[in-house]
Amino acid sequence: MNLAFNPLDIPNLGKSVANAILETSPTPIQAVSRFTGAGVYAIYYTGDFAAYEAISAANRDGQFDLPIYVGKATPSGGRRGVTLTTTGAPLFSRIDDHRKSIEEELFEELKALNRKPNELLFQSRTGTPIRSSPFARTVWKPLLDLAETMGLDVRPRFQDLRHTHVTWLLEDGVPIYVVSRRIGHASTAITEQVYGHINQSADVAALEVFSKRFKQAS
Repeated sequence: MNLAFNPLDIPNLGKSVANAILETSPTPIQAVSRFTGAGVYAIYYTGDFAAYEAISAANRDGQFDLPIYVGKATPSGGRRGVTLTTTGAPLFSRIDDHRKSIEEELFEELKALNRKPNELLFQSRTGTPIRSSPFARTVWKPLLDLAETMGLDVRPRFQDLRHTHVTWLLEDGVPIYVVSRRIGHASTAITEQVYGHINQSADVAALEVFSKRFKQAS
């Protein structure tokens, strides 16, 4: 005899929460804005640290199948049985603690490299910012002149390298939130506004992924 399915049973609630997390598009931890409420969260790793290669491999190409950490944030008083409110931001605070921990690790790596946190990655010989006009005159223009002698028939702007970089990433299916973080946009909304017309191939890729999953489940 089959028992009636009760969505409120603890095991079924757990499965519902897990499915909801896995179906939610991840947000870069640095881009999480303050919000109120408590709940459950998952952190995914996509880096190149060899010890976590198996985890990283499961989270490539927009799949995000294997969280490296799953946690929860309980409202104040939640474990004492008192009346709960939705004020406060316990979930955001927990996620922000993770962000700070990651930044502290990066800071330690910078110290090991004898680099200051505010030091420019690309700088002039005197340590000052590289200005666009001198760079264009002394580096970019001579480079284009040389490229013309080798058959280049266009003269792109230096900024066009950035646009080409983004275009190739999006056309090859890199998630837009990864691209947005890589190029320094404040949010994916900006990236979508500027490069949304390029991302149509990603919609096709998404349909192919869904079709593949659907066939596996059938």
